[in-house]
Amino acid sequence: MSTETELRLTFRPEDLPKLKNAAMPRSRARERIQTQRITSVLFDTADQQLCRQNILLEVRKRGDRYVQKVRANGSRINGVNVYKEWENPVPSEEPVLAAIADLDLRRLATPGNGADLVPAVRSDLNRTTRIRKFDEGEIAIQIDTGSMNAGTAAEPVAELTLRLRAGLPNLLFRFARELQEAIPLRVPPSGSNALAFSLLSGEEPKWRKSGKLEIDENGAVEDALISIVRHCLDHLQGNEECLLSSDHPEGVHQMRVAMRRLRSGLRNFRAVLPPGQYDHLVGELRWITKELADARDLDVFTEEIVGPVAERFPDAAGFERLNGRLAENRVEARAAAREAIASKRYARFVLDTRAWITDRAWRNQAVTEESAWLFRPISELSNVLLRKRFKKVRNMGRQFDELPEEERHQLRIEVKKLRYAVDFFSSLYGRGRVKAFVERMQKLQDGLGYMNDVVVAGSLLERLQNEENGPDGVHIREAAAFVLGWHTQAAVEAQKHLSEDVADFIASKPFWTG
Repeated sequence: MSTETELRLTFRPEDLPKLKNAAMPRSRARERIQTQRITSVLFDTADQQLCRQNILLEVRKRGDRYVQKVRANGSRINGVNVYKEWENPVPSEEPVLAAIADLDLRRLATPGNGADLVPAVRSDLNRTTRIRKFDEGEIAIQIDTGSMNAGTAAEPVAELTLRLRAGLPNLLFRFARELQEAIPLRVPPSGSNALAFSLLSGEEPKWRKSGKLEIDENGAVEDALISIVRHCLDHLQGNEECLLSSDHPEGVHQMRVAMRRLRSGLRNFRAVLPPGQYDHLVGELRWITKELADARDLDVFTEEIVGPVAERFPDAAGFERLNGRLAENRVEARAAAREAIASKRYARFVLDTRAWITDRAWRNQAVTEESAWLFRPISELSNVLLRKRFKKVRNMGRQFDELPEEERHQLRIEVKKLRYAVDFFSSLYGRGRVKAFVERMQKLQDGLGYMNDVVVAGSLLERLQNEENGPDGVHIREAAAFVLGWHTQAAVEAQKHLSEDVADFIASKPFWTG
């Protein structure tokens, strides 16, 4: 069973010579460079039973030897996610399921309904390896280049794997950051089987929601911090390919949600974190969020604000030109968002943040009454945080009808902060106790969110009208006035229900204690 500590990174194939020079200098090598050709076959059923369960079953040829590998990457056994890997020799390219000693993995890799395993994806790689020594330890460096093929579909492979042979895990990240200064290395968004699965399915990269977070109720505050940050980073990176390769609006949306959740999660622990570390992380998150803001605002405006009105009144003047202008602006905004996510700055943020939680770098501070909370039970802090967040929402909600627009916007933000805190800590209290509270909160969020969308729509429409001075501007202004009038009236109607939703929510019974 694999227990190695490793860090996987990807690079551009054209950077291979530069990477070898930076990663494998002779002066720091403990052994000579080794090269070998590795061919492998990924097996699945015709209806992709293993792929759909996130199971990889592969047979690799190394020299004259065949090695079978099976990996469960977040597969579910009895409702629990499992991450396991097993390797064993086999006599030929054909898999031998009986040789998988781990019974869970063997069961997951065995097709149902009498289906047969067939070759699905083939890869042909050139592998270069060397052991590099440091004062603090040793790292095995592995560089794979080549291609992966499924039928007529093919993708290049350019991957660097750093495996810790001796020393502490932070050595891997320090070395990766050193290499990243010379070569634009990126942390891949998912496991090494992701490329094979995407080839096998033939589908565009999909967007995904955050999923459920399980926090150890017996863990300390810093353990919960690690779980939350890693959970948010996985959500963020899980949507990178969708944003970069697809025009689906959820790619941008889910990345922004992940960043807001991560900022909110860090804010919950702000009192126990060194100020410099906190400010740096939040500053980078603000930058990324801003870079994606136009793309998200235009998606919402086009599909949720303009779309319903244009569909209801297809003959109204100006909608064709308005939608044409919006389409152009969306292309520009999406290009800017992609440039940010493909940038060195973003790649460095991901690597540094994963290094931060691996190193537990917050321990590098003076011991104070606040920092000592890091080692107290998370249940103590979660009660304090939830109570504090709910109190702020309740106090603002009691004056809701008298709140000016900017304070209603702040109420929406406070509700969102409470929602993220509930999502993070709900596993500590039992989801049944949390459900009714969340349902009321979601209803309130939807109402406040719509009101905010109408405000943002007004700003976007004003900008569009100012940009167009020719004949198109007249038509765009006509359509804009139509849209704004429609939603202003709808907002008046929604306001009547929103006051009731606020009152209903602030009367909710808290599920936490104390």
